[in-house]
Amino acid sequence: MMNYVIIGNGMTGVTAARNIRRLDADARITIITDESFPFYSRPGLMYHMMGILKEWDLRLAKNDDFYHQIGAEIKYASAVRIANDWDAVELEFGETIAFDRLLLATGSVSRSLGVPGCDLPGSHFMYSLTDAKRIMDETHKGMKAVVVGGGLLGAELAEVWRHAGLSVTFLVLEPWYFPKALSEQQGRIIESEIRRHGCDLHLQEEVGEIRGGERISHVITKSGKEFSADILGITIGVTPNMGLAKASGLETGRGILVDPYFRTSRGNVFAGGDCAEIKFPASERTTLEQLWYSADRQGQVVARNMCGDLKPYDPGPFYNSARFFDLDYVSVGAGRYQGDNQEDETVVSGNGRAARRFVHRNGIVTGITTVGTNDNPTVIMSLVGDAVSLTEAKRRLGVR
Repeated sequence: MMNYVIIGNGMTGVTAARNIRRLDADARITIITDESFPFYSRPGLMYHMMGILKEWDLRLAKNDDFYHQIGAEIKYASAVRIANDWDAVELEFGETIAFDRLLLATGSVSRSLGVPGCDLPGSHFMYSLTDAKRIMDETHKGMKAVVVGGGLLGAELAEVWRHAGLSVTFLVLEPWYFPKALSEQQGRIIESEIRRHGCDLHLQEEVGEIRGGERISHVITKSGKEFSADILGITIGVTPNMGLAKASGLETGRGILVDPYFRTSRGNVFAGGDCAEIKFPASERTTLEQLWYSADRQGQVVARNMCGDLKPYDPGPFYNSARFFDLDYVSVGAGRYQGDNQEDETVVSGNGRAARRFVHRNGIVTGITTVGTNDNPTVIMSLVGDAVSLTEAKRRLGVR
């Protein structure tokens, strides 16, 4: 009987457990998590905070019976180290769990601002259910809130606080909103939407200091601007959770380094999901996929490889979707990287509230990102997947 241990109770870890059980009926599967909740939906946190979803609705595993049903044991504890013989995990209070195969699905941790005062009470991240509960406990109508950092999480937290009746100041470092994913025209549309919902949005502002006594009171930018704050949200991104991997001597880079089979520098230890940085031999680039959609795919493939049926991971076309207040966002395929020999074109709608961005190489579409359109994501995926021409992609989306 093989002993499989999975550290991490998110989408990658739970998907891997389900698939290991399907592939190895006699396996012993143990999931270890340092959270105190059964498996839940991270994308649903915003709606829970707004009162649209109850915590019960958020939980994909209603209780620990879920783990018995998928043939696994759940253990709520922190793993601190992999034993020197690479056959057991050491937990925080001295317990050890033996394994034949180990999966690190440890997810991400929020990036800290790293400025004076950033740890004062009233300062919050928004990554986990624990984070969400803390924010909800401290959120009261009429408060002054500051959100630092753009992207999807920043917009979500701003919407949560506006929904709760807070005044919101939004500080974004970049010259337009979310340049990592959006063209400048699309970023400007999102900016208008954020302001339309009552947020005081400031671009190209970097926090230099947070002041306060028993809790935060002001946010000071490096340009010298000062904003009152009763509560602060830090949404400047996440970084792979590599603490256990580093403590155990595994090879790391931006994340836990793995090959296309999700094997780490130790053959019986695997890593997948947010924490894994995949090295593809045919490319000079490594890949970090910190998305809910990717976590499910990776969990399926890593389970197969852990069970001995080796299959390299094919990430397929990039896909992500979300909402910025009332505007839908969909992104499929390649982004535009400086020096990658691709071009891009953004077409803005007549009313100025929607835009499609086409990334293309030699006239062939490699990526499409839409903001505020009603395009079917399946159609967008087929256009990118079929490598149609720019002209054909525009025609099929009704772009003139």
